[in-house]
Amino acid sequence: MPASSLTEREKWVMELLIQGKRDREIGMILGIRAHSVATKMERICNKLGAETRAQAAAIFLKNGNIKEQS
Repeated sequence: MPASSLTEREKWVMELLIQGKRDREIGMILGIRAHSVATKMERICNKLGAETRAQAAAIFLKNGNIKEQS
């Protein structure tokens, strides 16, 4: 399934993950628990057909989903 099938929130999680943030940090930014971040990552991996977070990140980047940072 293409990365475009991700929700805006899931895309945000992926962007933070690619920036090197850990579940706890992502959770603090999003106002959710680290466990919820891990659950979101499982769903993201399933949607992208990825077995690992690294593979999900590669698919996400390959599809040009990262926003330009200024």
